[in-house]
Amino acid sequence: MALKFSYQHAVATIRLHYEQAGFELGPGVPGQAVASEFGADVSEHRLGGLCALVDEAIFLLRYVSYYFVSAVVVQDKSGRAIAFLRLTTAMLSTISSIRLLCSKGFDTNARTQLRLLYEAAILWCRFLFDEESLARFISADTPKLANEFWHSTLARDKTEKFLDAKIEELGLSWIGHVSSGRHIASIREILGLTSHPSHIAVSFDAMHDWDKQHGSQQFAVRAMPNAAHFTLSASLFLMSLPFGFTPLYVYELKTSDVFVDIMIPQNRKAASWDEYCTEIRKMIGRLFVVSIHFSNGLGPGR
Repeated sequence: MALKFSYQHAVATIRLHYEQAGFELGPGVPGQAVASEFGADVSEHRLGGLCALVDEAIFLLRYVSYYFVSAVVVQDKSGRAIAFLRLTTAMLSTISSIRLLCSKGFDTNARTQLRLLYEAAILWCRFLFDEESLARFISADTPKLANEFWHSTLARDKTEKFLDAKIEELGLSWIGHVSSGRHIASIREILGLTSHPSHIAVSFDAMHDWDKQHGSQQFAVRAMPNAAHFTLSASLFLMSLPFGFTPLYVYELKTSDVFVDIMIPQNRKAASWDEYCTEIRKMIGRLFVVSIHFSNGLGPGR
């Protein structure tokens, strides 16, 4: 029987949620193939369960990208599909780099990536309800326009305030609701210490380096520190933000079934490519709920 909150426990839990959602799996779960790409074996590490959840998130984001590609190929003239595809790709690359850095012992460096993940996620959320901002994002195709877009849309909590008001206006439920989202505020406070050089950040990094390198023949790569608990947990929360609305947002894009033959794992509830992609996005919400349980169970002092 798998130890509670272990890598094996996480895999079994993920599998159960896939099956409850109508997916038909072979041996293991899709995220295990992702894990093999990173090289370092974390299956026996204390935080292996969180790594398994991040690996599954990466797999699901890749399938979300297929959905937007299937809309791009039918020549979506609005540019919405390719904009969301690029945001998906950015989030996919960022959470993958966080996973890789954590597994190689570079937790502080991984935390600097969380800011990129956060800003991509909240922009995605805003674009679901603000076509004007999405259009400006698409047209910001020079360094000057991109900088102007950042200042007009992201600086001084502009997007957070927009989302707070929009959620209230529409009566939606959202896992990142700013007015009650102390979790986001806590994450941003910690990110402020690592986004720019600070004595707290460099002291933390040096302390971990000495602890792991004393008597070792390794000069660069280190074991994953237990402090990566925060980084991995935060990455799961942040990547879930665009998929954390109730009711689930419907994109209503015209798509091609170009990927229909590679729908693995298959889903018995989905009668079409669009329905299959909806079930994939719902799985991200399920994964986030599981991550809360594992994050709390693996927290400091547990």
